[in-house]
Amino acid sequence: MHDGCNGQMTDGLQVLQKVRMMGFNKNKLPVVHKFECEACQTEVEMATIEHQCSCGMVYAVTPCGAMETSKIKAAGKYV
Repeated sequence: MHDGCNGQMTDGLQVLQKVRMMGFNKNKLPVVHKFECEACQTEVEMATIEHQCSCGMVYAVTPCGAMETSKIKAAGKYV
């Protein structure tokens, strides 16, 4: 299991910081996730652990949550 899967990360910024620290942020996801960006209301097609949509909102997911869209968290704009 990857480090951080059972961690106490409560928000998207913590998830983002963790995946960056572990060097996973540019890794490809096993599936492309499609969902609506909460900041700009456009469709996001997320193919990597970290993704920035067109309006600057950054999303991240841990590798162990990578199969579930519900595990993807917004970390904030331009973080």
